[in-house]
Amino acid sequence: MTEPEQPQEQAQTRAGRPRPEATVAQDAQVLQLIEASVDENGQPAGITRKALEEQTGLPGNKVYLSIWRLKTAGSIHKVEGNKWAKVAA
Repeated sequence: MTEPEQPQEQAQTRAGRPRPEATVAQDAQVLQLIEASVDENGQPAGITRKALEEQTGLPGNKVYLSIWRLKTAGSIHKVEGNKWAKVAA
């Protein structure tokens, strides 16, 4: 006998509470700046955490947390030293 299938909606829910909208917007802003960091040939150049702090106006700890969440999600990776770039699709 097979197990009854769970509705797909339930199978995709995560444990815990959802992230606040401000956090989601912050991560999106950081990702947008990382995606925009390209060299003259259109290749990902990467951007430092310090540059992200300056461009977003966010404190370093919030930028660090956004980078950590994006890295954990597989959206970005570290390139040449301390620069972050978008993962190629």
